[in-house]
Amino acid sequence: MNNQMNENLIRAYVESAEPEINQNLRAGIITEDVHLFDSLFIEADVPNILFRLLPVENVNIIAGIICDSAYMSCTKDIDKFIDKVRGENIACLKIYMHSPFRRISVNELLPNHNDEGEFILPRDLRLAVLNHQRFNDAMGFSSFLDLVGSFESVETLTDIYHYNEIDLYELEIIE
Repeated sequence: MNNQMNENLIRAYVESAEPEINQNLRAGIITEDVHLFDSLFIEADVPNILFRLLPVENVNIIAGIICDSAYMSCTKDIDKFIDKVRGENIACLKIYMHSPFRRISVNELLPNHNDEGEFILPRDLRLAVLNHQRFNDAMGFSSFLDLVGSFESVETLTDIYHYNEIDLYELEIIE
């Protein structure tokens, strides 16, 4: 596959709030784009911790395991993604990584797109829940911000993003 096709595939993914490729995967539909997307993953260094933010209702835990048949967009810097998730109740997945790991570094493939520290992890990952905490007041939000190393303020979370509750899941990948 040529570089332009790679760029177009990744650009379509990162510019969508809910990428079509992920919708298809969650519906059990494997398209040619899935095979092309899979070919873009390389075994390379990753940060020790990656974050994923999503509406809490999209977190599906069965027997202490989170599994998603779709690809997972994550960031090494939560402050670059925290404003991208809408809803009053959000989940923050704090994923402890081992390096090297199969991943797509968006900045490496689209250096002029942005530098959100975004990594895409492979589909069908299984993540074991190590810890779960819920934060739903000013003191709790302050603790959450400390735990994830964020420079945001409690007021930004409550008054601008309108978060009422944040569930923090600490996870590790099961291989």
